[in-house]
Amino acid sequence: MAAVLLIFAFISLLTAFFLFDKILKFQYENYRSEWEKDGKASGFFWNAPESKIFSGSLARSICILSWTFGNNLWMKNEPQIVRTALLMRLSTFLFWVLGFFLFIFGSLQ
Repeated sequence: MAAVLLIFAFISLLTAFFLFDKILKFQYENYRSEWEKDGKASGFFWNAPESKIFSGSLARSICILSWTFGNNLWMKNEPQIVRTALLMRLSTFLFWVLGFFLFIFGSLQ
């Protein structure tokens, strides 16, 4: 049972990372000034040429937390990105729930 939960948690986390990168790349290509204001975030699997390792990963952490709990103003004009952000949130929350159950399951043994 724990192995199955772990596999689903891993898949949901990778999905959230992939969707975050998709949003980030869209922001970079279509809303460059907003990407720069957000600290020139780097992705998990995709990085802009201007993104720096340390500052980009710090900006990524801030963006992923911000985007997990709400949309930036620029997103509201892009229905496809709003849907992608919703899927990212669902994947993230699924990872959290599965992680919680793995913690409880591990505590009971």
